[in-house]
Amino acid sequence: MTSHSEPRTPHSQRVWTVANLLTFLRMALIPVFAIMLVYHNEGWALIVFTIAGVSDGIDGFIARRMKQESELGTIIDPIADKLLMTTAFVMLTIPSMLPQGRHLPVPFWVTACVIGRDIAIIAVAGAINMMTGFRGFKPSWLGKASTFVQVSAVILILVAAVYPLINGIYLPTDRSPLAGGQGVSSGQVTHEFSGGGSLYFKDRTTFLTALASYQLNMRQRGIDVTRGDSIQIEGGVGTKLFGQLAEAGLAGFAFWQVRDDRGADLPPVLRGARDRVYGLGPEAAILLKAIHGQVRVRYEWDIGARARPQGHIFVAGLNFFLASRGKPAGS
Repeated sequence: MTSHSEPRTPHSQRVWTVANLLTFLRMALIPVFAIMLVYHNEGWALIVFTIAGVSDGIDGFIARRMKQESELGTIIDPIADKLLMTTAFVMLTIPSMLPQGRHLPVPFWVTACVIGRDIAIIAVAGAINMMTGFRGFKPSWLGKASTFVQVSAVILILVAAVYPLINGIYLPTDRSPLAGGQGVSSGQVTHEFSGGGSLYFKDRTTFLTALASYQLNMRQRGIDVTRGDSIQIEGGVGTKLFGQLAEAGLAGFAFWQVRDDRGADLPPVLRGARDRVYGLGPEAAILLKAIHGQVRVRYEWDIGARARPQGHIFVAGLNFFLASRGKPAGS
């Protein structure tokens, strides 16, 4: 009986490749990053970490494009990633590393989850190797997505530390300091019912999207206040660019509060005041093939606000594709 197995992609035995040099650079920047934080040079820490994080994506791209995939690279690249992220989260969890803020220090449970995940992966991979001798572990798109999210989170935390005026970027992991967490800003449960869809035109390069939702708000925590229900309609029109690697278009929304706020503790100024606002602005997205995902950003100006402050809205999102349609036969 003859056994068949999938052929493995041969890897080079070379050490000094451009991809490996970038990985070595990333490992060398880890202590530099830690030193910058210890001596409170947050700006330089941000620059060093950003260079290290970007190099993580560049070295893999160069290895594939220049055919520089090597046995050494498959070993040291994930090690460099884990060392970088472990160092970053541990340092940001120490209270004295950065100025205190709503987002700092990073909660211990976040760091524990990051490190615990890596330990679990190493333990499972080691057990499989010991029991079966299998060593052909390949990075998955979920792993790449996890690294991308972690690197992005650390960069945003450092940006908020370096530029306090935009420290609205934070991890919502604690109680609101407003009114001791017991005022009209306290938390609530909201049930949302929504539906929508997309229409594509001209060989799926031009599209129209729409989403309508109804928010049913429950009583707020620790106070007899219930926000009125609301309806929101959002959507946009756009087109795909550069062989569907990017999207650009115009987005908008309309928000109406359809039921009054109520409750014995509701301030008189809020009684009978129903929110209403419209918004309009540009939207863009970039496809990230390496992680089977898409980064989408939107900036909208409030128009016609009533019973609420009027301002601007910036939204950034990361989407992951769980499945995609294959190419038709013969294409």
